[in-house]
Amino acid sequence: MVTACVEDLLKLLIDFPKLVVVLAHLGLHKIPVPGLLEAYKKIARFDQVVLDTAMNPSSEVIGMAVNAFGSGRIMFGSDEPVNMLRYTAYMNPERGQRVVTEYKYHWVNADEHEKYSHLAKDAVHVHWQSIIAIKKVIQSLPKKERGIARENIFHNNAKEVFGF
Repeated sequence: MVTACVEDLLKLLIDFPKLVVVLAHLGLHKIPVPGLLEAYKKIARFDQVVLDTAMNPSSEVIGMAVNAFGSGRIMFGSDEPVNMLRYTAYMNPERGQRVVTEYKYHWVNADEHEKYSHLAKDAVHVHWQSIIAIKKVIQSLPKKERGIARENIFHNNAKEVFGF
């Protein structure tokens, strides 16, 4: 998670100033955690960093990213077909930020699943959770910024980064 490795990332960005870095999944934080906005602001000083929103259901986390980077450096990430997971993000008292699904995938710890799977009952696909969270953040912006933010996140930024 980006809050745990921000200093390493900063060193990489200094050592390789021409390297374009796409920080996937907004740095893997699916719920707000202490130090996340500060980490985003440190990283945002480097213009070659862009974030993607893949599998992120949190309007709070997306809002922090927009606050630090602006809409011109955040792009929608779909992560097909993995985004078809139906999960809920939660804070595990021993393991920290985690996700849980109703279905017990092969990568899920059996004891943890048994204890927390009820949290994911009726969860919708994370793809939709992510789009709803992005929409909420865009709608929270001043009206005159909403159109360009939507175009940036869903089109312009990926076009620029990938050279489409």
